[in-house]
Amino acid sequence: MNITINDTEEYYYQIVSLNQDTDVTALVSNFVQKFHGIAKSLDCEIRENDNFVESISLTGDYLSDLDVELGLLDKGDVTLELKCEKTEDKCLRVVNVKSFISNLAKRDQQNQLKFWLRDVKDNYTTIQVNGQTFELTRYKEHVTAESIERHKKDTVADLVGIKMNVCYFDFLLEEFYDFSSFFDHVLELRTVLCLCLISRASSLNEKTFTFDGESKLDLNLVDENFYFDQGESIYRVFQWAYTDERLSARIGIINQAIAQSKNIISVFDANIIKILDSIYQVYIKEDFEHYIEVRNRVSDATLDLCNRINEAVSSSRATIKQSIFVIVSYFFSIIVFTAIDKGKIENIFSIELAVLSSVFIVAAFLSIFIASKELDKTVKIHKYQLDEIKTRNRVFLSESEISDFFNSQSLSEAISTSESKSYLYVASGILTILAIILWVLHFTRAELVSIPVYLHIV
Repeated sequence: MNITINDTEEYYYQIVSLNQDTDVTALVSNFVQKFHGIAKSLDCEIRENDNFVESISLTGDYLSDLDVELGLLDKGDVTLELKCEKTEDKCLRVVNVKSFISNLAKRDQQNQLKFWLRDVKDNYTTIQVNGQTFELTRYKEHVTAESIERHKKDTVADLVGIKMNVCYFDFLLEEFYDFSSFFDHVLELRTVLCLCLISRASSLNEKTFTFDGESKLDLNLVDENFYFDQGESIYRVFQWAYTDERLSARIGIINQAIAQSKNIISVFDANIIKILDSIYQVYIKEDFEHYIEVRNRVSDATLDLCNRINEAVSSSRATIKQSIFVIVSYFFSIIVFTAIDKGKIENIFSIELAVLSSVFIVAAFLSIFIASKELDKTVKIHKYQLDEIKTRNRVFLSESEISDFFNSQSLSEAISTSESKSYLYVASGILTILAIILWVLHFTRAELVSIPVYLHIV
């Protein structure tokens, strides 16, 4: 009896070539017992000399159906294809690791990368390998993922729209450390993705990566030990480039080192990081004056925007204070002059003056509302400008330096003050109280007694 196993994402197959001594009942029963818990459907296809005979669903009294069909055939010429259609849920089930990886390896590297970086990440929360479950929800993105998203998004033609998280393969390597076939497969893909991200151009279909000076690495020409011998060094080179904000400069240095080497593979050895650091220090010294210029320019720009935000806040608050002052002055003036003219308080709060005063209060409300909206719009524009300055200078400044500039106490306080609505609420409260007092006095004026007018001074 010869058994061939084929394991894919959707199906698991056992293709069994029978002989006269094969216990078919035990064979099929064991298959059903083993897979019924994870199967959407179980089937058995019977072939004689590679010719299709019958397909039997392995449910109900399937053993009787098998006996009937096989009773008419010579077992020595029969092949059974036992098929398990895997349940469609959030678990990727791998029954036979070698077969599963072998089927994945038949795809080109572009589709292998898409399978792990898109299909598995989007469609599954767990992976079950030989009954052992691995939780994919434990994966946490590394800082390099953000750097790749910011600097290299959609620049690898074969992976447009795919989030190229090398750290996801790190996570898988840790999970599948005890499964050599899985480990080897994931290590190869991590190495390939790192080469995509540090080279100037890549072709996953052709397995070639182009660096400066027309230097080209062809993975079709490397031996099977390449991923073990150079894979870790290539990964450390990737980390060296993508954990620093001067990414463009570091990619250039990597390409420069490779372009000057006669053998690209030999570049990726244990000393590669020391070599890159040495070249980078020379680059930093040569670029120091430009670096200082960038720092000063960013400092001046952030200080200028901080001052503009403060000016916008001051202008808005001045408008609000002026509106309140005008309304309060109006009230005092109208009360004094009406009192002098009429001499009685009930005449001060007539319907005509109440309506007129209400119109002024509504106008004041509109004034402070418009001033508040203009402030919001101005601050929003200044925030956009801050983000643009930050984005443009990430290449030259580290994340800590950017944080010092854009999270400074003065700038944070200016933005916080501009976003505060307490001034607007106080002004609105004052106007609301004045309006209430106005109409309360208007409706109760008839109950007020006549009082002498003491404001008239001879």
